[in-house]
Amino acid sequence: MKFPTFFSISYGMAVIYLGLGDLAGGGMGWDLDVNWNHNFGGTFSFTQLINRDWSWDISVYHVYDYLGIPWSDSTGGNYWLDNSSPYKPGSIIDTTAFRNNRTSTTMAFGDAPSLTDNFYSFADLNDSFTTYLQFQPTGGIPVTIGSVTWGWVGQTAVSGGIWSLAKGTVSGPTQNLTDDSPAEWINVYINHN
Repeated sequence: MKFPTFFSISYGMAVIYLGLGDLAGGGMGWDLDVNWNHNFGGTFSFTQLINRDWSWDISVYHVYDYLGIPWSDSTGGNYWLDNSSPYKPGSIIDTTAFRNNRTSTTMAFGDAPSLTDNFYSFADLNDSFTTYLQFQPTGGIPVTIGSVTWGWVGQTAVSGGIWSLAKGTVSGPTQNLTDDSPAEWINVYINHN
């Protein structure tokens, strides 16, 4: 399921929000049906990796005027762990918690990546994600049983004192139910918003 890209402006604090979804919610989301043999207890969860590239200029007050100070950063084209594993916005299902021999459930996932700051004239954000569905047997290590790829690009700019969305695209979600590759990362990206 896809949601459109939104941005909104909070005039009271001069803070600009650029994100997938809006300040009240939304974003990317999906449900995955999972099945298992009731002889195997363990936990299903999501681990998400992010490849992020972003740039903007920040409004800074200097000598009776505001200046735009350019800022940019990225994960260097690499996929980093998105905050933590398991990824908290997704469902976590412990199969040992069911009182009967249940062997299927639905895993829900949702995310709403964004930037919020005192932007001066522009903000660009380009995210690509790989979200791994993993099963961790009791006493074992997480094993990938499938993945979902998705992403979004958002660009906003001010012209004549008016902020507008210059670009807003969403890709995916695309399932790969044969992916059994481990989730590997070289660093951890921590949200600052």
